[in-house]
Parts: sequence; C-alpha cells; structure tokens
Amino acid sequence: MPKKKPKRSDDEHTFVAIRVERYEASTDASLNLDLKTSHPLFARDDDPVYTFVTSLEISGVSTYPENRAGERYEVRVRGEATHAGDFSLTLRDVQKRDEHGVPVYRSYRGEPLPVYQPPPGIALIERRRGTAIWDLWVAVAPRLVSDMLVLLAQTRPLFLSLHERKTGRQRWIESIGLQTTDPAEE
Repeated sequence: MPKKKPKRSDDEHTFVAIRVERYEASTDASLNLDLKTSHPLFARDDDPVYTFVTSLEISGVSTYPENRAGERYEVRVRGEATHAGDFSLTLRDVQKRDEHGVPVYRSYRGEPLPVYQPPPGIALIERRRGTAIWDLWVAVAPRLVSDMLVLLAQTRPLFLSLHERKTGRQRWIESIGLQTTDPAEE
C-alpha cells in the first residue's frame, strides 16, 4: 500500500513591524466581580479574591512588510491573571490525544516523541470594519505588561513586532514583542 503524502499547510505567515507612535496605560486593583454577582457563572473556587489589571493601548504604523507599510495598528495589551493557573499551560497540556484520551506519540529513529496540538495563537487580529485600522486585543501575563511599560518610558523610537499566521479567513498572532530596534532591519 503506498504511503500517504503529508498534507501541506496552507497557512500564510507574515512578520509585521510597527513603529510605535503613541501609547496609553492604566492600572487598577479591585475585588473580584464574581463576589458581587448573584449568579457567578464562570467563577471557580481557586479564583483570587483580589484582581490586579494593567492595560496598554499602543498605536502605530507598520513599516514592514512593504505591501502593508503605512497601515495603522491599535494594539491593546491587558495583563491580568483572571483565573488561578492562567498562563501556566505545559507541553503536556497540549499533547495530542487519541479517541480514548491516550497521549499520541510518533517514532523518530526508534524513539517515541510526543505529538503536540498547539493552540491556534495567542490572539486574533482583525481589520476594523469600515476603516483601514488593524485591531488586536491580547491578554498576557502581568509581568510582560510591566516590562513593556519600562521600554515605553525610553525616549528612543520603539517598534512592535508581530508574527501573524493566516488560516482560512482568520489571522492569528503567534507572537508579539516590543523592542528598541526595527524588526524590519533584522
């Protein structure tokens, strides 16, 4: 029986460089809203009583790739651990499983290697309807937002770098970074 050819991925990867033009930041602390509602549908017993949130809104213009140069981006980065254990997925958590729930392995030179089924990305990016502005809202670990605020206090120009993966009609962000060098020049 002939072997099947591996299915080719139709995903399109784009690396976008954005020159930061302005930003706004806010931070707050509060009691968990689930304490105040009569029917906390999504509350978990291990959720924290106090919530701490830091948010950034970063606006800029893309410099790379050339076909998207000059396009406007509005990126909202929210640092908040809403549930205990957020941002603590392990590779074991995303290991592919068969129909019986047993972890799947493949063989490489006689050694079993786990097969992973990663999430599609960390956030969706969409073009705002009726405008030429790209919108991105991403939840990250609070520490990353703090690190971004430190960089934003710099006086030199800053750049956002996005790794975008288009699957079908959806555009997923696989990574986001803030840096002092233009990613288009790297």
